Amino acid sequence: AEAAEAAKREAQRAAEMQSRRDRALLQTYTDEEDIERVRQRALASNRQAAEQVEVRIAQLKQRQEQLAKEATTHKDPNDAPEKFRQDVKAVAYDLSLQEQLLESRKREAAEINARYDEEKRKYRELTGRK
Repeated sequence: AEAAEAAKREAQRAAEMQSRRDRALLQTYTDEEDIERVRQRALASNRQAAEQVEVRIAQLKQRQEQLAKEATTHKDPNDAPEKFRQDVKAVAYDLSLQEQLLESRKREAAEINARYDEEKRKYRELTGRK
């Protein structure tokens, strides 16, 4: 009996939360075009951030090429100055991080689309539009 009552209270809380979300959705957007405008702004922001990451990746790859050319001046890679070896490692590490960040931005774009698709679907459902 206690478990059933607890489940009932939890279901009631969930329904209240959903009701608040639904009201917030209807108060946030006046029509579906609003949802699209917000989506496009979010995607543009994401795209701008991704472009900045791509620029940084290009810079790092250029630096890697410079270091690779410089490496040919050292007969034995182990004889290369410590600073040079650290630079090589730092550039490789930073490049790896930037590539991960770019992948994250791509996933984020998909998540943005999914979120606004769901908001649009829910808006249509709440306003009785198909």
